[in-house]
Amino acid sequence: GNTGGGTGGTGGGTGGGTGFTGTRESQVYYTYLDGSLASGFGGSADFVNGEVTGFSSLIGTVSSNDAQIVEATDLEEIAWARWTNGTVQSSGLLGDVNSTIGANGGYHVMTGEVTTTLPGGTIAYEQIGGTSATDNAGSAPGTLTGDLAIAFGTTSLVGYDLSMEVGGRSWSVSTNGGAANPGASDINLVIGSGVWSFGGVFATTSGTVSSTGDSCTPTCFVNVSGTLYGENANYVGVSMNVTDTNSTGVTGASGLAIFGQEGAASPTSVQASSSAATDWSRWNVAASAKSDAPASIAPATMPTLEAVTARQATDRAGAIAQAEAMMGGMISWGGTQQ
Repeated sequence: GNTGGGTGGTGGGTGGGTGFTGTRESQVYYTYLDGSLASGFGGSADFVNGEVTGFSSLIGTVSSNDAQIVEATDLEEIAWARWTNGTVQSSGLLGDVNSTIGANGGYHVMTGEVTTTLPGGTIAYEQIGGTSATDNAGSAPGTLTGDLAIAFGTTSLVGYDLSMEVGGRSWSVSTNGGAANPGASDINLVIGSGVWSFGGVFATTSGTVSSTGDSCTPTCFVNVSGTLYGENANYVGVSMNVTDTNSTGVTGASGLAIFGQEGAASPTSVQASSSAATDWSRWNVAASAKSDAPASIAPATMPTLEAVTARQATDRAGAIAQAEAMMGGMISWGGTQQ
């Protein structure tokens, strides 16, 4: 591992953490690659010297393998990193998947203890870190910056302004009212089996994406997904994923922005650890009916997973389609990731 998570407002950069080596249980993790969700589940996370190196869950494992770990920070309640310049290994229902990540590429990962109790009132968050934005063209890593606030209440509303720049292109999106006025937002904070999350889908066709360069010529889509971590929603982990059709083809780009409340642990001040007694063996990822939450963690029974496994040999396409639906409709085994 090399550099740690970003200073506020930059995405990437230097950071810090615990130096923890071992396995943490009761985690909810997400991984992203080239503009798409690669995996998301409840399970355990492995660390070496404060850098997250892999995940394990009911549906399989994800390992950084020989990839370099950069922009890594561990605050115990939340941790994140970018894996690059190597081969990330995944194993699961559909077999083994090796994802080759270039020297400028990024397999973006975050994990932590999800929030169980919400605070009250309107809280403004500051960006305390994240990962450098990367794309599928191998461009030099860029930036993901933003602001975020949540109006907690009977119906909690999330306001944010996010901007990603990589490869000479940029994309900016905002909720109604932005971070300055979350109460005007049309993005709800929703819960699925104890996981508080939110989303947001933006497109040129609806006039909700601002872009520069040859971005969005003719179209682009931006997916935002966020999860609350830590006691009293101390942290918010946000992913921004872009699919851009432009003059050179289709660009996929991803990055993470990590936000913290004022007074929450930062990359230079780590809180004491806490533990949870969740029984993750009964958890499964299920698609959400709400666009606010592209994927949720929900309890499920095993027959669906068994059905996927049984169909693998005779109907791989059907198995993939069902697994993609289980992962919130955002994961893909297309292209080089087969």
